[in-house]
Amino acid sequence: MGRTKKATSKLEAVPTSYVQESTSNHHLVEGVSTSIALFIGRAKKGPRSAPVLCSSLADFEREFSLADVGSDLARSLKLFFANGGARCYVLRLGGTRKTPPKLADYRAAFNLADKEIDLFNLLVLPKDRGHDAGTRAGLWGPASEFCQKRRAFLLVDPPEAWSTVAEALDPVQGVAALRAGLATENCALYFPQVLVVENGAQVALGASGLMAGLMARIDTARGVWKSPAGTEADLRGVAGLALPVSDGEHGLLNAQGVNALRVMPQGLRCWGARTLAGAGQGGDYVYVAVKRMALFLEESLARGLSWTVFEPNDQTLWSQLALLANAFLESLFRQGAFVGSARRKPFSPSAMPRPPRPRTAPEAM
Repeated sequence: MGRTKKATSKLEAVPTSYVQESTSNHHLVEGVSTSIALFIGRAKKGPRSAPVLCSSLADFEREFSLADVGSDLARSLKLFFANGGARCYVLRLGGTRKTPPKLADYRAAFNLADKEIDLFNLLVLPKDRGHDAGTRAGLWGPASEFCQKRRAFLLVDPPEAWSTVAEALDPVQGVAALRAGLATENCALYFPQVLVVENGAQVALGASGLMAGLMARIDTARGVWKSPAGTEADLRGVAGLALPVSDGEHGLLNAQGVNALRVMPQGLRCWGARTLAGAGQGGDYVYVAVKRMALFLEESLARGLSWTVFEPNDQTLWSQLALLANAFLESLFRQGAFVGSARRKPFSPSAMPRPPRPRTAPEAM
C-alpha cells in the first residue's frame, strides 16, 4: 500500500525516473510520466491547503474519507483506481451541501495546484451535486486553460440534462455550446454517464475518473501514443451505461468530437478517441492520443533540456540539442511510438546550421 504524501513542494512531486540537471557533460532526455491525475472536489475531511498524493483508494479513504458529502469525488476515485490508475493528486475544496464551492474556489485550486504540483497529466473535476448546470458549465473553460498552461489534458463530463443523444447534439444546449470558450485540443468528452451500484441502487455519474484510470492502464500496457479506445478499453467497476448508443448515433456523436461509451459484444467499451477539437474541422490535434503524445514530448524535452538555459547559444549547443532529441525520439521509435520503417524514420529533429539571434535554447523550443 502506498503512503499518502502531501505535495508541499514541487520537488516532492518529481518521480525519481525524471531527468535532473547533471553536473557532468553527460545529459539525457527521458520520458516523463503520462497518467498522473489531479482530482479537485469536496470531501468530508482532509487538508485544503495543499494537494495530497494518493497511490490507492485506501490512501484517499484514510486522508479524506469515502463518505458522501454531496460530491462525486469519492465515486470518481473508486473508478480511477478500478480501471488502472496508480497515482493521483487530490485537492480538497471547501463548501457544504447548502453552500457548494464556487467558480472562484476552483480558480483558487488551480492556482494552488500550479504552485504545489510539479507534474500532473490529467485533470478530473467530479460533479458537485450542489451545482446547477450553469455553474458546472462555467468550470470547463478555466479548467481547460489551466491544462493548456500545464501541458495537461482535461476530461469533461456531459451535463446531466443530456438524457438522449439528440440533446447532446442539440445546436443550442448540446456539445457545440459546451465547446465554446474551451481550449478544445486539451479536452475530451465522454458520453453517456456510467452507472455504479451503491446500497443496492444504481447511481449515474460522469466517466471522467474512470477514463483517467483507463488512460493510465493503456499508457502502461501500450504507451501514451495508443488511443484509449477500442477492444482494450473495457470499462471496469460499472454496472452499465445511463443510455445505449446505437451505431448511427455513434457516428453523429463522433462527428461532433463526442466520445461514445458503448455496449459492445465484448462488454462495455470506450469507442471514441477524439478531442473536442475533433468535430470535423481537421487540425493537428483531432485525436486524444496525438495530443497527449505531443504533450508528453513537449514536457519530456523541456525537462531534459533545462540545463541549456545557462549555456552559450552557439553551434555546439544546437548540435548537442539535435543529438539528445534524436536519441530520445529513437528510443520512442523502437517502442513503436511512431509509424514508419527503420530505414526511413518518421521524425526529423533539426539543429540550426548557425545559431539565431542570441536567446536561450528552451526559448527557441
